[in-house]
Amino acid sequence: MRMSGDIKDGRHTMNTAGWRRMMVAMAGALALVQAGCGSGVEDPDMMLPATQAQAAARVEQVFATAEPAAQETAAAAAQAARSGDYEKAVVALEVLRQREEVSLDQGLAVHGYMVTLEAQLIQAMESGDERARRAYELLRKMKRN
Repeated sequence: MRMSGDIKDGRHTMNTAGWRRMMVAMAGALALVQAGCGSGVEDPDMMLPATQAQAAARVEQVFATAEPAAQETAAAAAQAARSGDYEKAVVALEVLRQREEVSLDQGLAVHGYMVTLEAQLIQAMESGDERARRAYELLRKMKRN
């Protein structure tokens, strides 16, 4: 049975949400491979952000022309990073990642923010930050879905 929003190539059927996730994952993997292979990636948009502030700014930048709800969510994710509200940042990023229409730039920005946030959470957990532990567990649960 073919449902609305499914893509069928004769052998396989994949819903558009699964297709979108696969494309975002492939784009993230490509960016990581290019950065890791020493290919000298010239485009700073294709590199992972070095700091949480850079990640937050990049997410706000790429969602600036999105629909108002996405802009608000991106701003909330950035503000959460600035204020140290890790759980809110995780939830906001997951909402952005689950959007129906995610461009390549938006997907890469969300992925970069999540990678940077995960590293920050691990560092904070090692210092005994209970809020970071809760946010990290939430992030791990969301990654499984």
